[in-house]
Amino acid sequence: MSACAPRNGALARYSEFAFAHFSMAMVHVARNELSVAERVLREGAAIQDRQLGRRQRLPSSGLHWLLGCARLRQGDVDEALREFDRELDHARSNYVYAQEYALASQVGRGFAFISRGACDAARDSFRAVLDEQPGHARAHLGLARVAGAGTRDHEMEAALSLAERAIAELDKGGRIAEAAVTRACAFVLRGHADGAVRQLEELLTDAPTAFAGWTIPVEPLLEPLGQSPGFARVLIRLADRAG
Repeated sequence: MSACAPRNGALARYSEFAFAHFSMAMVHVARNELSVAERVLREGAAIQDRQLGRRQRLPSSGLHWLLGCARLRQGDVDEALREFDRELDHARSNYVYAQEYALASQVGRGFAFISRGACDAARDSFRAVLDEQPGHARAHLGLARVAGAGTRDHEMEAALSLAERAIAELDKGGRIAEAAVTRACAFVLRGHADGAVRQLEELLTDAPTAFAGWTIPVEPLLEPLGQSPGFARVLIRLADRAG
């Protein structure tokens, strides 16, 4: 069965099921087909917006976040920020995962600001996440990235230590795939590209579910691996798993 079957299944039965768009888009993200993913996400995000403030049988969250990640990966910082902000608008709803995607969008805003060189704004975004969830691994990694940009080695090391502690908690909580991807990001920040690639290869070899690591192509901290032959192998393997 095709990984894109939801378009002919769930959507045929319930056209307002935005999560089907999210699932289909994730397949294309994993294949590094970002332009296709964006088209699907824009359709789903329009549904997500129509649901805001209404009681829904199948509420949705996260489409604006994922679209923001795709736009950021392709260098469109302005639109990425707009999409992250739209996801944050949904945080006031009580929909499933709304708060989780709001935090993820705040992290996304931080990395968007880094790409602009706006380190103070980036720092504020990451700290806002940590005010809500002190053990948020990606927010600690974001602060480490900001500190590294300013050559504040002591601050960078402190943030990395907190991130690695948070990653260990992800492992303990059974969130193995998330722990592996964030650990690879930590390797990148420490300048260990080979360690990052090895971590991702192990994830894609050992992970029991097909969804593991599907956001790897749009992870901001993995972007420096783009010219690595090892990372190219990771992307090929990931695309095969999403096929």
